[in-house]
Amino acid sequence: GSDRVDHLSFLRLHDDTPFCLTTVHLPPDVGALVADRPELTQAGTDSRVTVIGLLDGRLPEPIAEAEQSVTVALASAEVAAHLDCPPQHPLLRIDRLYLSASGRPVELAVSHFLPEHYSYRVRLRRHPR
Repeated sequence: GSDRVDHLSFLRLHDDTPFCLTTVHLPPDVGALVADRPELTQAGTDSRVTVIGLLDGRLPEPIAEAEQSVTVALASAEVAAHLDCPPQHPLLRIDRLYLSASGRPVELAVSHFLPEHYSYRVRLRRHPR
């Protein structure tokens, strides 16, 4: 209903090596549900929890689905600084829009992954008729 969103960014590490920078955008009323969580409000906090995991028990209705887009993007100077790569380095970009049971968008997560430290795998299956 408006252009106003709450947002936060976090760096994902594996064995102290950065492999992903994620920026999460939340509608203000959804952001208010997790505004007290130190994992999201205190810079430098280590956590294994996801934003979706924090929201799950606090939203008035459950998250029912996500729309995902996978593409390539070049690292901006800001993203490159966090991922310790040169600007314009090719990255895997994954956007996920999480929707509630009624179809309301509750989170947009935009992640930039270093392809040398991350691969995206999907198993596709067909069922015989």
